[in-house]
Amino acid sequence: MRITYYHFSSVDSTNSWPKRHKVDFAKDTLAIITADEQTQGRGRHLRVWHSPKGTNIYLSFAFFENTISTFSPLFFSQIAVLCVAHVLKKYSIEAQIKWPNDLLVEGKKIGGILTEAEKDTDDTATFIILGIGLNVNMTKDELKNIPKAATSMFIETGNTTSLKTLQDEIVKEFMLLWEKAKQEGVTSLKNEWLKKINWMLSRDILIVDHGKELKGKIMRIEPDASLTLLLEDGTSYTARSGDLFL
Repeated sequence: MRITYYHFSSVDSTNSWPKRHKVDFAKDTLAIITADEQTQGRGRHLRVWHSPKGTNIYLSFAFFENTISTFSPLFFSQIAVLCVAHVLKKYSIEAQIKWPNDLLVEGKKIGGILTEAEKDTDDTATFIILGIGLNVNMTKDELKNIPKAATSMFIETGNTTSLKTLQDEIVKEFMLLWEKAKQEGVTSLKNEWLKKINWMLSRDILIVDHGKELKGKIMRIEPDASLTLLLEDGTSYTARSGDLFL
């Protein structure tokens, strides 16, 4: 697969830009979109992703995947979050995965994945975008602009990190994991994802799924990223998407 890089000093969102330009992308190309800042950075459900200039990683992978592939958009999301966790570990930062796609360090958010997918016009491929936001050189004062508890690589290590070096490491690790999946299948990577998220088992949580609020305890998390709750009334509920609050 050929790789094409697109870098912007400023862009609305590294996920939004490839959606507007997907007709320009070749089917055998992986597009990597990066930016120094995002003016309309977003997380899941159109939430604002705080994106100051020259401080953090704003990176998206965009590519077409054959619709009959065994690699689903959700699996690519799992690869992306594992990829970032692996890179963080190289900097002595141990991150946990919070369902479905956030990275936490001691309960504070350091990064997240925004996965978007849409069928191509001829219905033979799915256009997949994996957006990666990672707090890198933000200080405690800068993190005050984020409403939820958050941290950064700088806070965790006391060192500033080269964004270019970090971007290259993320791309390299993502490609390695993708190749591993092609060669060995998805099982080992899904099991690794489960190990990093199973800390949530038996936790009392609130999930908002399609506008419905559900309180309960996480009983099981599956390799396909669905989770089963034991609700307060004793019934069970399986969630495949939604917002989770601890």
